[in-house]
Amino acid sequence: LNGAEGNKRLPRAPNISFCKLKILSHWKAPSFTNTPSPVEGIKGKDASLHCEVYGTPPFQVNWYKDKRPLKESRKYKMVIEASSATLHIMKLELDDAGLYECRVSNNLDKGWQTNLGFLQIQCQDHR
Repeated sequence: LNGAEGNKRLPRAPNISFCKLKILSHWKAPSFTNTPSPVEGIKGKDASLHCEVYGTPPFQVNWYKDKRPLKESRKYKMVIEASSATLHIMKLELDDAGLYECRVSNNLDKGWQTNLGFLQIQCQDHR
């Protein structure tokens, strides 16, 4: 191109962006598929409390005993697999008896859903 026409600029191509889209209508807030039965444990033995969860993972799970949060330790083992949460209580003592709560949340619903289970400890008669 010559002269003035040679100085013309071509129009710029529009900027194109790509992004990922999550369709939240398929996501489900967590809920429980079962109500735990009372668990009876024997002093000195181990016991487990189990909750089945329905909803969209990943789930955040917290366990409580008598309204106080429990932490993973030698006493408490917490296992989360896909749609289930299990609390293993090692070497039961009488003061392990009480009301246990499994509280669950996911990224969709920041509220916590709660499922309650009661653990009763029996003393074993050593004769």
